[in-house]
Amino acid sequence: MPNYADLSRRFESLIRSGTITAIDHTSALCRVKTGSLETEWLPWLERRAGDTRTWNPPTVGEQVLVLCPSGEVAAGFVLLGLYSAQKPAPDSQPHTHVITFPDGAYLCYDHALGALIATGIKTALLDASGSITAKAGQTLVAEVGDSVTIKAGGSVTIDAPTTTITGNLVVQKALSFMGGMSGSGGAGGAVATINGAMQIQQGGLTVSGDVVAGGVSLKSHTHQEQGDGAPTSPPLGG
Repeated sequence: MPNYADLSRRFESLIRSGTITAIDHTSALCRVKTGSLETEWLPWLERRAGDTRTWNPPTVGEQVLVLCPSGEVAAGFVLLGLYSAQKPAPDSQPHTHVITFPDGAYLCYDHALGALIATGIKTALLDASGSITAKAGQTLVAEVGDSVTIKAGGSVTIDAPTTTITGNLVVQKALSFMGGMSGSGGAGGAVATINGAMQIQQGGLTVSGDVVAGGVSLKSHTHQEQGDGAPTSPPLGG
């Protein structure tokens, strides 16, 4: 005769709800408290587990379903992702996709606004063996509290009609320019201060003001007469 008690037990155990009580991350197994029963170590269902694999382990207290083929709990597997009063949904909008993390990090894509938002993270690493391209149709803004370092084995090119630097610019090696140079202002009224020799390889030097060398003005210096036919003295200043 059929064992109705065993059939009833198996039928009731086909699908059981419960909460995670322990996780073995190394073996990707967990235990579930369901009613008065705590299961043995069971695998949980991930989104992918083939050539493409995902890893998003459950947490203690998470509400789950235990699916038990033939009603055998020991052969069951755990279906994750049931909200509970202790672990409610992180959002309620129909047009958002949200992931929250225990440290406060927040990742959201709002397809109604076309906006991707990531907040609360401490560090980020993007490592590509080839190339990385970032494009913005309007504005690209990067803000940091301390410093920015750009390293390149070859060269760095800034391709823009105008480049504005609002602070001081320090160039540790040679500075070359091909389209001319102009400036205004400067500390103490000097537009440029050069510590060292200056050479002009081609062309001349045109100055609308005065040139002073060694305290002697080119425009207003004087000489001492030293007699008829004799050379005048070196510049006396002025």
